[in-house]
Amino acid sequence: MIKIKVQGIEQELKRIKSQLADVGETQSAIVSKQLVSELKEATPVDTGEARDGWVVKPTLNKGVYTIENDVEHVKYLNAGSSQQAPAHFIEQTILSNKKVSPDGEIVTYR
Repeated sequence: MIKIKVQGIEQELKRIKSQLADVGETQSAIVSKQLVSELKEATPVDTGEARDGWVVKPTLNKGVYTIENDVEHVKYLNAGSSQQAPAHFIEQTILSNKKVSPDGEIVTYR
């Protein structure tokens, strides 16, 4: 058995791991902001309240973001109450974004 110990390799590996985590977090932030932009574009507009309701919020998990719209009537718009957008425009917008995985909760509305 041969053992090779290289001084400082553990620290270098930690540094690289940290940089990769930072890149992943940055990519998540970029994709989240892009998705909010797409959701705003897809949201029907009367007063603009529902469109302006889209926000990105960081979670306690590093690199994980929640996209929310707390405007009361956005759920009705998503159900098809507006002729400006099809029913389920939120889900359609999310699924059309190639960088978003559909296996997690991405958008919440109340």
